[in-house]
Amino acid sequence: RDAKGNSQNQIKQIQALINEKVDLLIVSPHETEPLIPILEKVYHSRTPIVLIDRRINSKKYTAYIGASNYEVGQNAGRYAISLLKGKGNLIEVNGLNSASPFIDRNKGFIDIVSKYKGIKLIAEINDHDVNYEKKLDSVLRNRKDINAIFAHSDFIAKYVYEVCKNLGIEKKVKIIGV
Repeated sequence: RDAKGNSQNQIKQIQALINEKVDLLIVSPHETEPLIPILEKVYHSRTPIVLIDRRINSKKYTAYIGASNYEVGQNAGRYAISLLKGKGNLIEVNGLNSASPFIDRNKGFIDIVSKYKGIKLIAEINDHDVNYEKKLDSVLRNRKDINAIFAHSDFIAKYVYEVCKNLGIEKKVKIIGV
């Protein structure tokens, strides 16, 4: 089933699967909070739940298969420090701020870059915010001192690259994607 990035659709689909009496539920939760009640209901019914790629803010599931996104964020932070040789200005472009990969990547990234006095995080922009495109364009247009951008996904990185290319700065600004 594909909820097309909609948690309410995902809840309805999980309920339909429960009604079909599935033996195992494998799910990639769109967001960390909305699916907790339905997934805990499944968990208490003793149906195994395997979370793929994304977690929920509950321990009531059987297994999790996915990356340590906190570590992914740390690695991006270390790579940014290395690229900039410990000195420069960064922008972070986050994904959905209610989805575990992006929450964890942000924490890991901030934990690393905040330790370096020569590194300044100029802006954190969320790709789900209203006027995201205008915010990104405005920061890149008005801040000529941006050295690197950490984009939380390759999809975001591709868009960031296109904006940089349109502004003629794609060779000047380093883009880190996931």
